[in-house]
Amino acid sequence: MEKESEKFVEQKKPIIILTILITILGVLLSLYGFMESEKIFGIRAMTVDSKGNIYLICDYTLYKLGKEGNIIFSCGKECQRQGEFGPGIPMDIAVDRDENIYVADIGNYRIEKFDKNGEFVFAFGARGTSPGTFGSLIEIAVDNSGNIYAVDSPNHRLQKFDAKGKLLFAVGKKGVRDEEFDYPHDPFIGKDGKIYVCDYRNARVQCFDSEGKSIAQYKTTEGKNGMSGISMIRSYNLPQRIAGDTKSNYYLINYDLALVDGYLFKYDTNFKLLKKIDLSHCGIDYLDFPSEIVCSSDGTLFISQERPMRIDQFGFDGNYFGRFGSKEVLSIFNELKEKRDGYIATQRMGHILLILGVIFTVVVYWMYKRSLSKSGKRAH
Repeated sequence: MEKESEKFVEQKKPIIILTILITILGVLLSLYGFMESEKIFGIRAMTVDSKGNIYLICDYTLYKLGKEGNIIFSCGKECQRQGEFGPGIPMDIAVDRDENIYVADIGNYRIEKFDKNGEFVFAFGARGTSPGTFGSLIEIAVDNSGNIYAVDSPNHRLQKFDAKGKLLFAVGKKGVRDEEFDYPHDPFIGKDGKIYVCDYRNARVQCFDSEGKSIAQYKTTEGKNGMSGISMIRSYNLPQRIAGDTKSNYYLINYDLALVDGYLFKYDTNFKLLKKIDLSHCGIDYLDFPSEIVCSSDGTLFISQERPMRIDQFGFDGNYFGRFGSKEVLSIFNELKEKRDGYIATQRMGHILLILGVIFTVVVYWMYKRSLSKSGKRAH
């Protein structure tokens, strides 16, 4: 038996070596393609100032764009030093009335402030669960007084800081009651000064006053076959992004529902559904996570998407205005997308080689068993 095995290995050595090499190469290409593609991020955050300038976080870089989509400045890179970001991609961005910029640097568990020219001012925050610290996900908003509101999803709370980063209050814990959250997202300051928070897994929007007291909870009922009111249809109704226009109407992206259907929902000031906006007519069949939505004072609604790396413009009535961005900006998006697609192609090639390695292994094993069977028959 042992001699037959040695004889088989000697005869089939080339195909055995080839099988091993194909399998190893498949593993290496799959891992390399996956790891490198995961390092490239598209548009992870977006906001707009009172002048209509757009601010983006794209692949560890902060961009300020003019109303026509031209790049005014860019700054930042992946690093732990102040004024830079990472190792996790920045998750959110906000701008105050003086055009100071605030970035939620989740990889370093801090919020960074830049002036209107992109120069670093200061940073605050640390990793933890106590008030004033942050978990792994921070989303932010800034009011007219320069106070900063941060939603900390893993810690299930909303925190308010003054313009110097001093903690003013922290409210929330995991739960379903008033002033409780289940992975909250995207704080938004309304024209009335109230703070609206997407209470993600509780399928509702919670409203707070400037002192952190709960005012109201709004549940939405959009489901695959319905669109009136708000209910606990958890698989289709998880609000994740909110924005408001100049008339105090609100726009919601419900992640699971948007992923399925590609819709945007418009509500009045009391969160009564006004319109279900179908985005498929402009080529948006679904909204990839994390999408972002912002409204400018001139009547334009912007929706960004991370994976497709695109920004689309709409009117507040849902009419499509087209893609946003200058040729330079679009070329940056396309370059990043092509780079990531290249790594994904490498990963897929690795998968193909792994499949071939498995097929070759099965064939070699079948040949080995067949060889032993023949040898056994000859022995008898």
